[in-house]
Amino acid sequence: MGWLSVFTITAFLLTLAGYPLYIQSLFKGGARPTISSWIAWWITDVVVFAGMVAADAIVWQMVAYSLGIGATIFVCVRKKAALGWTWLDTLCLCIVGVALVLWSFSNTPETAIILSLVAETIGTIPMFRNVWRKPESEPFLPWAIWWVGGCVGVLAIPEWSIAGAVAPILFCVLQTLVVVLIARKFGPIGRERMINGLFLTLFFILASWDWSRLWSAKSRDQPLPR
Repeated sequence: MGWLSVFTITAFLLTLAGYPLYIQSLFKGGARPTISSWIAWWITDVVVFAGMVAADAIVWQMVAYSLGIGATIFVCVRKKAALGWTWLDTLCLCIVGVALVLWSFSNTPETAIILSLVAETIGTIPMFRNVWRKPESEPFLPWAIWWVGGCVGVLAIPEWSIAGAVAPILFCVLQTLVVVLIARKFGPIGRERMINGLFLTLFFILASWDWSRLWSAKSRDQPLPR
């Protein structure tokens, strides 16, 4: 098994592992999700995955996102979670809908992926607003796990192209922003410790990637790729 496969499996499992913790927090009242963002994520993730399949550049982490987000929305509906819906949520979802309509007229999977990711980023705005105002509305542990999975997902990119690379990179960036915003609820000292821990985790992941490249080159008796 190559290192790319190891990173792919690890990213998939970490991403999937965060959702049971989030749903548990939802039942305990610790999570108050921004429903419009979750709906936008689920719709666009399904479209992005379809575009990846069409472009033959599948990122299996997208399967974990689609399944986990779908399960979370289902639990929210069954639990009758408070929507807290505002005009911004409606506006962002309308923009998501426009992007998806434009996608339907596009002729390439890459265009579908880019438009869907733009829509997904716009759909995240209501959540950024809510977490900025109330960082306690989101549980830290599931998002930290998703962030680590997102970082590993970047290392597991199968092909450095629009179809294979843009989505994992964007998700990692969005997850980083969410984690930093949530960490504000721990106060100055706790926030500093949390952020330091995240950077140490990122350093470990990057060091593992560099070591894996060195080991792969050595095992093939080839010069280290640059």
